[in-house]
This record gives sequence, structure tokens and C-alpha cells, in this order.
Amino acid sequence: MEATLSFNNIFTIRSQSIQVGDTVIVYKSRDNLSSIVIEPGKNLITKFGEFLHDDLIGLQFGSKCLSRTGSGFTYLLRPTPELWTLALPHRTQILYHPDISFITSYLDIKPGSVVIEAGTGSGSFSHSIARTIGCKGKLFSFEFHEERYEKARSEFKSHGLLSNVGGPIRLEHRNVIKNGFGSLKDEFEGTGSFKKKNNLADSVFLDLPAPWDALEDAKRVMNRSQISRICCFSPCIEQVQKTCQTLQSLGFSEIVMFETLLRTHEPVSFQRMRVEDVIKKLENIEVKKEARKKKQRLEAQKRKNLKTTSKASNTTTTDATEIASDKTRDLLVTKISNLNDDSSAKETEYTGSVIGEESHKLKKDNDDLFDENHINSCKPAVMSRGHTSFLTFAILLPLL
Repeated sequence: MEATLSFNNIFTIRSQSIQVGDTVIVYKSRDNLSSIVIEPGKNLITKFGEFLHDDLIGLQFGSKCLSRTGSGFTYLLRPTPELWTLALPHRTQILYHPDISFITSYLDIKPGSVVIEAGTGSGSFSHSIARTIGCKGKLFSFEFHEERYEKARSEFKSHGLLSNVGGPIRLEHRNVIKNGFGSLKDEFEGTGSFKKKNNLADSVFLDLPAPWDALEDAKRVMNRSQISRICCFSPCIEQVQKTCQTLQSLGFSEIVMFETLLRTHEPVSFQRMRVEDVIKKLENIEVKKEARKKKQRLEAQKRKNLKTTSKASNTTTTDATEIASDKTRDLLVTKISNLNDDSSAKETEYTGSVIGEESHKLKKDNDDLFDENHINSCKPAVMSRGHTSFLTFAILLPLL
């Protein structure tokens, strides 16, 4: 793989230290990354403090860099397609690497492959494919939106990925749904390294709102001397249905759809329990159950006594008797409340002592979570990324 990346780009930085002009990924947190180009005299201001570019020059990639005041810090990472996807400026919705890696594998994209991409967008997929195909491959990328095209062109050029600076990406401003893939076939059948006829695209990736309208033109530029593959990226199932119908009518085979869902897990460490601790916890559960039953019985007796007292007060005709009944009822309620308070206090005292012991143990064990008394495991994260899009794949068989 390394031999295919001989052209000069941001992913082939060989220096171990940061130099002027290098693109650096600034890691602030797991979900907060950005990119900067090192220029003398400039500075980077974040919520963690101010960082001067002059102070970054000469530091090792991966270094922890303190702010000017020393109150904050950040990490300076070497750019990779995976990190660039997390740090790039969003011009559109982007593909993330769970989808990108699956597409790359299923389309059989490898060093030297010729790939067509319709819908450049923010360039996340383009950067990853450029690394995969290397200097011997070609990526023909089409973007219909002029402003996004200009920004992508400037970005690819500064990263050393555009064809006119020795990179594998050839970017064109074109609406492929209305105008097809233009002179792409002439590009392949012309002079230079693509002189051999029928040496067309090995793989096609369509990230379009209506991919079915571009399938016929895509078929014309696909390599028919071997099995070629296509993928359509669509967020809605209705788009998938229409795409599948069109693929079938055009003679594509092995049509299949996938959805890539990522489940993030977080590391956890919990204390290895002794038999005595388990027995104590079970006893605590039984005590709580008995206390709950006792409370329920007291509440039932309280309701019964109140009902009896109410009936007695209705049959009494004198004010003195009513007053006596009220006093009796109040006295009874007070006694029952005292009983409840006593039982609650005892339960609280018991459970409080147990909780206090557990808290003391946790505090004591926090000093070393990875000793023999702890078990390391993982659990699903509270928040996970949901649906992005559906991936519809098909193959085009070679002509006999």
C-alpha cells in the first residue's frame, strides 16, 4: 500500500515533526476536531486557550500542546482520511467511515482502481478513495454546485490530491443527471496512460438525489471487459425502490441493499464481588421486602380504622361525642405515623450504613481500577449514531 502513495499529499507526510505548511488535525475532544495549516505568525484560539503556530512548529505529531497560559491543552495529530472526515468543513451531509469502508470493500476498490464519483459534496469520500487507489489509480469526481466545486477544487489542490499537482483526483463541474459524464469516455480512449480502449471505470459511486436518472450514462462508462460495480447512496427507501427497478431494467445483476449502523461501546470497570458481599446484598433485599410489606399492612389498617371512625362519627348526635371521636382518630393517626416513622428510620439506618460501606469501598478502589479485584468490560453508549442512508449495490457483467 505504501508504494502506491508516492505522490506528495497530506496523507504521506513523512516528517515526525510539524513543519511550516503542514496540515494538522487539532484534537480538542472525541467529538470536536478541526484542521489548521501551520503558518508563522498565526494563532489558534479555542475554548481551551490560545495556541501560537510558532509554538507548534517542531513539535512531534501526536504531542500534547499546552495553551499560552497553561490552563488548557490540545493534541496535534497527523492527518488521515479517518480524522479528516471528523474535522472537515461541512458543505453538505457527509459520508462517515463505517459507510466509506463498507463501500470501498464491496466495490472492490484497491490500488490502481479507476473510480467515478458523482456528488463530490464535502470531499469526505474523495479523500478516503484517493488514499486507497494511490498514484496509479484515478478518481473522476463530478459536482454540479459551482460554489462547492470551487471549494473542493481548492481543497484537493492544497492537499496534493488534484491531478494537476500529481494527485489521483480529476474534478469536473457538471450535472451528470442532465448532461451525463461528458467527455469521460474520450479521456479513457485518448492518449497517455488511458490509451487502451474499453479501460473504463471499475467502480461507480452515485451520491445523487435521483440516481436512477444517471444510471444509463453510468453504464456507458463502466468497464465491460471485467465485472464492474456500482453503488447508490440514498437516504429514503422510496429512492432505493426506484433505483433497484432501474438497475434491473438496465441489465445489472446481484442487486442488494445494505444499511450500516454503528453501535459504540464504552469501557467500564466494576468490582469483583465476594460471596460474603453477595449474601449481604441478598439479605438487604429481603429486609427491604419485609419493610415494604409491613408498611403496606400499616397503611391498610390505617384506612380500615379511618373508615370505622367515620361511620362512628356519623351515628353520634352530640358535639361532645364528635369531639371525642376526632381526638381518638387524631391519636390513632399519630400512633400509626409514629410506627411508620420508626420503621422508616430503622430501614434508613440499615440501608444508609450499607450504602455508606459501598461508597467507602468505591472511593477506596478508585485509586486502582485495574487490579485483580476489578473486572474490565464494556457497555453500549447512551448515544449512538442512527440512520444515515441506504447503500444499493449492483454488478455489471462483462460482454462476451
